[in-house]
Amino acid sequence: METPLVTLLSTRATEVVDLGQVELRVQDLIHVSLVINEVDWFKYLGLNLDYALRMEEATKAGVANIRFTHSKVSATLHSLHQLPRWGNNAALSPLMRLQMW
Repeated sequence: METPLVTLLSTRATEVVDLGQVELRVQDLIHVSLVINEVDWFKYLGLNLDYALRMEEATKAGVANIRFTHSKVSATLHSLHQLPRWGNNAALSPLMRLQMW
């Protein structure tokens, strides 16, 4: 039994998890590279991670982000406390509502 030749127009149906059956064409896979490239740095959660990053710097950046977020939440809570209690916040303009979030 001979092995069939793969040509540029060859196709094959393959089962893919969460997608079902997908038809792959050879011409779609020509530009796919399976080589893993090592990067010098990448950004994760707003922090540039690289080989020279120390935990102390990462901790300082995390604490700064937490403090900034806490101040925003505190300011929003303070603004909500200043609203009249009798209404359903109808006193807020659409711009004020947008700025709170």
